[in-house]
Amino acid sequence: MEQNLAPSFGDAFGSKPTHSTADSPARTSEPTRMPTARPTSPSFVATEPGEYVFGPSDDSVIVEMHPTDNYGGQDEIMVDRDSGTLDSLLRFALSGIDTNLISRATLRLYCTDGSDFGGEFRRTISSKWDETTVVWENAPRGYGSPLHTLGAVQANKWYEIDLTAMVVGMQDDLSIRIHSTASDNRAAFSSKEGAHPPQLVLTIGEIEEEITTTVAPSDSTSPDTMEPVSTNSFCCRDSSSKYYPLWSHGHENDGCSTDRPTWAVGVYLKETRSDCCRTFFKLQEDQCIETSNDRLL
Repeated sequence: MEQNLAPSFGDAFGSKPTHSTADSPARTSEPTRMPTARPTSPSFVATEPGEYVFGPSDDSVIVEMHPTDNYGGQDEIMVDRDSGTLDSLLRFALSGIDTNLISRATLRLYCTDGSDFGGEFRRTISSKWDETTVVWENAPRGYGSPLHTLGAVQANKWYEIDLTAMVVGMQDDLSIRIHSTASDNRAAFSSKEGAHPPQLVLTIGEIEEEITTTVAPSDSTSPDTMEPVSTNSFCCRDSSSKYYPLWSHGHENDGCSTDRPTWAVGVYLKETRSDCCRTFFKLQEDQCIETSNDRLL
């Protein structure tokens, strides 16, 4: 099934420098835990808490200038709009997984050829395609707003795309189309036939996070000087999936509680919808929080 991709592209494929596939590339961000397994398609029921890592069942480049040619056996997937559009497709089989139990879903791609733009990631209208037969003419299109947009990417680095909102509750296989809106140069990533196949990392059950809090300066008392906290390390959840503040710094029962204290100094998480961690407040020395509606006073 292997093909010599570059000559088939003609003008759609610009000349690029030879890229390296180093064994130990620097990563832009590390997963919480190292992958423990990589089945290409699940043949078991994943219900136990933990992290499961899957490879794609299918991936392929599709080429607008060669709308009836198939490139499913290549060792790279890529996106480009320089002298012709190249899109890529990824599909992961999710049979055997209760997606309602997923607390985090992350797509990991290894860049083999850098670009100023890594692509827009969209769900496809159908997951019924096969890498051995998919071509530009019959490929499922992407729809809706991008699930994620990658900016500049560098060769020999891993990139992570959060797909949690899309994957939780899915009843079908995960199918994604990657498209570039930039016309400078192509971005390429290892395919499942390459040295660093794509990974879908699924976390089942609670996400274990190291909880830390920061004492606000004692001379800052105005709500106007609050500093937002841009990390999801401060979640507390009860059995009803409601989220509550963290409290610490000498108060009774320091740490995480389903009972909201009436006053504390440190980091507070405003109660929010069940996917959590959208709005944070850092309380100052003399600020209080009203427990009935989480208003800052």
